Amino acid sequence: MKNTHHIFLLTLSITVTILVASIFSYMKFAITSMTQDTVNARAESGSLIAMQNEAAKIKNLNDNVENSWNQLYQEFIQPDASISFIESLESLGSASGSTIAISSIDNMASAEGDLAVNGYMSARVSAQGSWSSVFKTLMLAENMAYKVFIDGVRFDAIGPADGKSSTMWSLGFNLSGVKSI
Repeated sequence: MKNTHHIFLLTLSITVTILVASIFSYMKFAITSMTQDTVNARAESGSLIAMQNEAAKIKNLNDNVENSWNQLYQEFIQPDASISFIESLESLGSASGSTIAISSIDNMASAEGDLAVNGYMSARVSAQGSWSSVFKTLMLAENMAYKVFIDGVRFDAIGPADGKSSTMWSLGFNLSGVKSI
């Protein structure tokens, strides 16, 4: 009887040990699994936050680009303002006392792309008169209400005016313009 009692206790202790080892293994597996799920969830939430930040940055960039394009568009001479640009060129003569001739007007940009829609204008302008009047014409052209680029400036003496001793001068220049900043 003593042996059966020891066998029962030995069996009971082995069973309890196996049960405790099983519970320990299950708990270790459960904790490892939960820890891994938590790490994965944090990584996914971090990725989601990073993607939301990137989306916000892209939206801001898009808004900035739109604002920049709108500002750039406003810097050019608008198509309906080209008449006022031509009138400004023609008014240089009466303001300076010289005779103005506009030999060509172009609204096609020489750079890559067509800026005509945005109002780019260029013209070949010539003026005749006294030295002070043709020089004043050039100064007035530089100070037009547009952002102008002047190149190809040429002054020529063309002889005495009406038999007088003063010399007549001729001025020629290329003028490109966009709306003033």
